[in-house]
Amino acid sequence: MDLLKNECPTDWTVKIAERQNSKRQRQRVSKGVWMITTKRLFLIPWHASDADELYELAKDPEIGPLCGWEPHKTLEDSKQVLANVLSDKSCYAVKDMRTGHLIGSMSLDFEEIPDPKDSSKQLHQAEIGYWIGRPYWGQGFASEGAQALTAYAFEEHGVDQVIIRYLERNKKSASVARKCSFTEMGTITDFNKYTGKEEQFGISMLTKVDWERVQK
Repeated sequence: MDLLKNECPTDWTVKIAERQNSKRQRQRVSKGVWMITTKRLFLIPWHASDADELYELAKDPEIGPLCGWEPHKTLEDSKQVLANVLSDKSCYAVKDMRTGHLIGSMSLDFEEIPDPKDSSKQLHQAEIGYWIGRPYWGQGFASEGAQALTAYAFEEHGVDQVIIRYLERNKKSASVARKCSFTEMGTITDFNKYTGKEEQFGISMLTKVDWERVQK
């Protein structure tokens, strides 16, 4: 399904504002695709109309290199990323609930991995990714969004654990993971799908047991 070809509702902000007084924090947009809201944010599928705002944030040389990708050089770069990467249902545009403006991007992927304690079993794991535009740094938006995706992964998908993977040099991402009660598990050398190179990544993890303990 190409999300960018779907008609984008023009009253997202109105709908979100109406639900601010509601306890509901998730709404199905289409099959397998959800809109997630927090106190200040809403995370929704990307749309082609987001290209201009994406370019304004992603052209910043302080953003891409910390996340493992090249800064966008032209608006066409942003359009291509929207069409080929961000159109996946695992990706969310992060928008300011008050203004409706784009402030960053988040993703939530799922996979089955071998249980290190029992090789005959599989663990259901989610991985969260994120970046926030520099004008919005230092306001807690990344941790707010990551906490919402973490809750969604545990509550709606019943995962056993959630991980956050970040370039080892990206200290801000490591800090976000700590604020969300994730435990640093160490570093690994892994393939960076954006650059095509092997790089050092930090891994932080939160198990369902630890998440439930934090919620009490």
